[in-house]
Amino acid sequence: MNFVKKLDLFGVIEFSLNEHFDNRGSFVKYFYQPSIKQIGVDFAIEECYVSNSKKGTIRGMHLQKNPNDIQKIITCTNGSVLDVLLDLRPHSPTYLKYISIELNKKKRNSLYIPTGVAHGFQSLEENTDMLYLTDGIQSKECEVGIKWDSFGFNWPHALKQISERDKNLPTLKEYTQTLNK
Repeated sequence: MNFVKKLDLFGVIEFSLNEHFDNRGSFVKYFYQPSIKQIGVDFAIEECYVSNSKKGTIRGMHLQKNPNDIQKIITCTNGSVLDVLLDLRPHSPTYLKYISIELNKKKRNSLYIPTGVAHGFQSLEENTDMLYLTDGIQSKECEVGIKWDSFGFNWPHALKQISERDKNLPTLKEYTQTLNK
C-alpha cells in the first residue's frame, strides 16, 4: 500500500493498491492479507463480486444487518464513481454522518467499510466496474438499506438508472424509526 488514510467516518479507511508496470502493461494486487492486518482490520474474504454500471447510475445505499452483517473492501477497477458512506451505527461517534470520496481506476484507491455503514455510489463514467470483497455471505433476509435521496446528500449528476429495489428502500427517517422500536 502506498498510502493509508482514516476518513471522517469512524472506522472507514481509504488505502491505495500496489500496481506494477512493465513493458507488458500492469499488474495490480487487489487484496493482500498482511497489509490489511497491518492497518488494523481483521478481514477474511468470504465472497467476491463485481458490478458494472452505466454513467449516472446510482446503486445504494446498502448494508446487511445482524446476524449476517458484513465488512466490505471496495475498489473501482474500471471507470470512476463517487462513493458515499452513511454511518448507521447508533453507538458510533459519527452516527448519521456521511462522507463521499471518488474511487477510480487511475488512483487505484480502495475503501474498507465496517459493519453498520451503508454504502452506495454514482457511476461517473460509462462501463464502470466495482469490485466488492466481503467477509460474509450475502443474505437476502439481512439486506437492508436507505433510499438514496433521503439523507441530505447531493448527488453530482442527474439520476439515469436505479433499481426498483433501491427506489423502494426506506428513507433514513423511516429506517431510524425502526431501530427505536
